Amino acid sequence: MRFYTSLPKLGTGEPFKSWLFQVARNCCVDELRRRHRYAIHFSQLEVENCDGELSALSDIPDPGPLPEELMERHDLQLHLQQAIESLPPKFRSVVVLRYASQLSFSEIGKVLCMPEATAKTYFHRAKVLLRKILGAQAQTTYV
Repeated sequence: MRFYTSLPKLGTGEPFKSWLFQVARNCCVDELRRRHRYAIHFSQLEVENCDGELSALSDIPDPGPLPEELMERHDLQLHLQQAIESLPPKFRSVVVLRYASQLSFSEIGKVLCMPEATAKTYFHRAKVLLRKILGAQAQTTYV
């Protein structure tokens, strides 16, 4: 149903496979968000039963990440997003299409109207720049 309702958004020059993938990806993301909203972690469950005794749940560790891990992950995502935004536009678009949209270099070339080899070259140059940018950010963070 989602594909049918999203059909008017398909551009005539846009590859069908990448559009189909994007619609499917968005459906999956929506479902994961919906499930996460109703998820109950072990830490949210009652540890004592009605008699005041500890339940068996107190022996089961919470599989969720620790607050420190969440903060580190958030910081890393923030630094990576800033680094990607600082890339030149031609490199940034290739990186976003490769990682966020999971497109092949051939599909990236079609979307950006460039040869596949150029898309690969831009991607590898962008990775070198990202390493430099993230390395510089790491040095300024810890100094």
